Amino acid sequence: MATGTGKTVVMAALIAYHFYNRQEYSSDIRFADNFLVIAPGVTIRERLSVLRVDVRDGTEAEDYYAQRSLIPRSWRPRLHALNSKLVITNYHAFEPKTLQGNKRSPYDGKAGPDGKKSKRLGKTGRSRLVG
Repeated sequence: MATGTGKTVVMAALIAYHFYNRQEYSSDIRFADNFLVIAPGVTIRERLSVLRVDVRDGTEAEDYYAQRSLIPRSWRPRLHALNSKLVITNYHAFEPKTLQGNKRSPYDGKAGPDGKKSKRLGKTGRSRLVG
């Protein structure tokens, strides 16, 4: 569909519909618990950020739920929980990761088991943890 036809507004309306109905009818499996939006690229992913709930209330909120008046104002406080149930990513996140060279893990020695970064020292080839 062309730009400006309302695709994102429809997505926001569907997300709000499922979100509120799941809260009201928690045992009904017709309504989704979590939402995954997969964008075709980084630019589109950034544009879809209007699907996240802006914590500011009133006219300064920059999400489509407030801008497009998709929900009544009295329902707005309950909508803040949506951000923890919504993931917006691009399809690149699902592509297999390829390791090059002699890398044995995706961490490639950049983090130790305790999560601290390690730094390579000179010609010895040894690493030390940097705190």
